[in-house]
Amino acid sequence: NGVFTEKTWDGSIKITDSNIKMDMLGMLDFRNELPEFDFTLNLAESNLYKLNFDKTDPTSHLAMLVTANFRGNNIDNLFGEIKLLNSTIRKFGNSLELYDFSLKAFNENSKPAISLRTDFVDADLRGYYNFGEIGNVLKTALATLAPLRFRAPEKLRKQSGNQFTFNLSFKNSDKINNFFRTGLILAEKSTINGSFYGDSIINIAANARSLNYRNNIFNNLVFNAIYTGTELTADLKSSSLMVLGRSDLKGFKAGFMAVPDNFTFTFDWDNKEKLLSKGDFIARGSFLPKENGKKGAYLNIKIDSSKVYSKNNIWRIRESEITIDSGSTQIKRFIIASGINSYTIDGAISGNTADTLSLAFNGIDLGPLGNPVKPSETAKEDDIPFNLKGIVNGDIIISSALKNPLIQSNIRVNGFSILGGDYGDVSLISQWNSASNVADINASNNLNGTKNIDIKGIYDPGIKKFSLAGTASKLPVDALNPLLSFFASEIKGSVSGKFKLSGAPKELILSGALMAENTSMKIDYLQTTYTINDSIRFDYSRNSYIRPRYPKEDYRLCDYR
Repeated sequence: NGVFTEKTWDGSIKITDSNIKMDMLGMLDFRNELPEFDFTLNLAESNLYKLNFDKTDPTSHLAMLVTANFRGNNIDNLFGEIKLLNSTIRKFGNSLELYDFSLKAFNENSKPAISLRTDFVDADLRGYYNFGEIGNVLKTALATLAPLRFRAPEKLRKQSGNQFTFNLSFKNSDKINNFFRTGLILAEKSTINGSFYGDSIINIAANARSLNYRNNIFNNLVFNAIYTGTELTADLKSSSLMVLGRSDLKGFKAGFMAVPDNFTFTFDWDNKEKLLSKGDFIARGSFLPKENGKKGAYLNIKIDSSKVYSKNNIWRIRESEITIDSGSTQIKRFIIASGINSYTIDGAISGNTADTLSLAFNGIDLGPLGNPVKPSETAKEDDIPFNLKGIVNGDIIISSALKNPLIQSNIRVNGFSILGGDYGDVSLISQWNSASNVADINASNNLNGTKNIDIKGIYDPGIKKFSLAGTASKLPVDALNPLLSFFASEIKGSVSGKFKLSGAPKELILSGALMAENTSMKIDYLQTTYTINDSIRFDYSRNSYIRPRYPKEDYRLCDYR
């Protein structure tokens, strides 16, 4: 219902359907250069999947109440206010409630201003802004700092110029980060603020009591950066950096400084304790013109020699060099060594089959990777303690790393243990078979003179598929204890049998059967111990793949007598 003209509408709209229920009341006016909007929209329910707005998630739904009174056709000329109240977004079975959202553009002290208020973040911008020009400003900055590598964009004829300040304040952001699966956890009252003056001066500062990105945790983080037209400097300080929950780098500092075609990157840390944990790293980069008359530039990075102390053990980073060109990265003997123990990376990363990257390990202890140094504040109760143990020796060679990569390996792990289960000495050998044009794969263990697991097969890079056959002989099941600890304990015994693993890496198919021999487990809720002497069959059926994301849909476990 309403009054319609060629450029105006004043009335109401009501839609009732199995996939959408919506009411709208208001006015739209397109007669002037900047259109005007004044309406209330009540979207009671909408199935975004069936409406083809979201083609990936069948659970995707949206409900919201919107009130709007503004003019403009983009964020640069918006004037007025948009509000969202009591809105709900649902994706992948999770819901995000948005009770109060307000975006307001107005004038303050005769200058433009924007104010954003939400349940999760507040933001303010004061001054003259044109977001459409910011992309060109950043490209111009890149061309100024690396003229051999980047070309300056053409200047716009009508540049209004950006001269504004901004600030963001985060609150209760865990909900929105969990919903969108960003992997980020940010402490309350974290802030980002800065200023933007034309294309010559940009300042950004950030503070956070804690920032956790995928279990890399900065505590008391302070970040500052300034670009002044011909120079960029940035520094970061943190009272401690926990790397993957395992290495605690106290007093962590990082710095970056760039001038035309040259930059320096540094970081260091020092716990200032008797049990030393400190180190430093310095890399210097330069863009250089290609030789022999070729157009363009390549990046050369020189890494200085330095020392790292870990629990009073000294590791030396040897001087090395990295060259990055279009489609290829050359690494010249990057070595970290402590006595006879060392990591070595040497070779090329590219899509050329003749280029190989070599990773060598000599006496490397897996223990530090097994468990966090200490549980983090964000650790979940159901986090699985992998308890990795073992000493790694051997090498891995990767050919054509960026296009149809082929991996050859000769890895030995002495005293290998995972999830509390001991498997003795484990070897993994992968070799290229030039006659068959496939990689032959062999993996096995030796626990007190017994081979509990033996896997043989191939990987065909032409069709990108594995074909592996395995035999288990009295393979201990102790490792199931931490995996099933949410309902069972005291799992012991062994399994024997044969199985096959085939298919593409992301669609592996498991088939075969394993015989549980004198295997037992206690169901904690019942405080009852069950003994199993039976077969567990992995029966492949159509669309039944091993996908870690949804294990309950991947394969069937059947009891055969």
